[in-house]
Amino acid sequence: MIGMRVVIAPDAFKGAADAEHVAAAMVRGVRRVQGWDAVTLPMADGGEGTAQALMGPQGERVGVRSVDAFGRAQDAWYARVGATAIVEAAVGSGYLAPSARPGTGLATTSLGTGILVSAALADRAVDQVVVALGGTGTVDGGLGFLIALGGKAYDAQGREVAPYPHSLGRVAKVALPRTGKPLAGWYDVGSPLLGITGSVRMFGSQKGVPTDAADALEAAMEHWADRVEAAAKLAPSSGRDQPGAGSAGGMGFAVLAVGGRLVPGAEAVADWQGLDTRLADADLCLTGEGKLDHQTEQGKVVLCVARHAHRAAIPTVILVGSRDLQDESWLHALDAYPFCIVDRPMERSQSMAETEPLVERAAERVTRLITRIRRNS
Repeated sequence: MIGMRVVIAPDAFKGAADAEHVAAAMVRGVRRVQGWDAVTLPMADGGEGTAQALMGPQGERVGVRSVDAFGRAQDAWYARVGATAIVEAAVGSGYLAPSARPGTGLATTSLGTGILVSAALADRAVDQVVVALGGTGTVDGGLGFLIALGGKAYDAQGREVAPYPHSLGRVAKVALPRTGKPLAGWYDVGSPLLGITGSVRMFGSQKGVPTDAADALEAAMEHWADRVEAAAKLAPSSGRDQPGAGSAGGMGFAVLAVGGRLVPGAEAVADWQGLDTRLADADLCLTGEGKLDHQTEQGKVVLCVARHAHRAAIPTVILVGSRDLQDESWLHALDAYPFCIVDRPMERSQSMAETEPLVERAAERVTRLITRIRRNS
């Protein structure tokens, strides 16, 4: 049989294996079948693991002393890949499980991510900075982020406010910082700053905002948006309504305020990895994620990959740990088909612990099946 070429472009299996390890497992499975060659492009969507997926052999981590989502000192880092710095908001202001939180979501700050971005902007080897906005535990509208970059926020008495959500409603004046270098925010979910799908209504509760405080915080966030848009000389609502403005508790909005741009993370990573070029001479695309569910349809990695493969007239197989979709016809319309990696009855904890060998065996089964079909066609 003529040699077959597969592009392997998975997301991480959250909580089990990062994209690089998933891709390596897929490669091992594919290469067990004679006549197949593979190219690997670990993917991400702007959330946790984005920098790791893009670093490659030439990238490096740059250590920075910073703070976490509750303002506590921590060691953090950004990635430097060539002249680009990639800051993960999940590193600077990462999500914490409820049991690990010293307070509610009203005590969170984006200051830590801002510290990392400030360090990256000051790095003489860096020409541009990317902020991967997913995976945070903050909901301060980007107030801490802006302060870390050198901005100021004052109350009606001219006093500087603290970088926490409880300050948003008291801000009377904002002095925005200058970045001096191009800044982009890559978002995993295209939420606006305000409203039912915004930073407070959609994500506040999972970040610890008390239910009885949500209305007040939403009103404070709107007040904050008014002040920031005035300082940035943005047309009313032109910043707050952009997709991704509500990412990372409003850090996306702060990126816009300092002249940065917002980009869908999965598409940005696909472009960075040269996905279209790799697909041009491929016979199959293999991607995957831990759980296929309604969030997949909202722009997650596997949907992005399937769309690119469909445009290249390449079929896609999606390896998944579990499936929770009532209707998969929208995937089939893209010539994309889910394939569960679990090959025998097991508990979820066991499947997560065995993710890499399960992925490897699933990739082999898919490859052998397609080989048999090709031979008989």
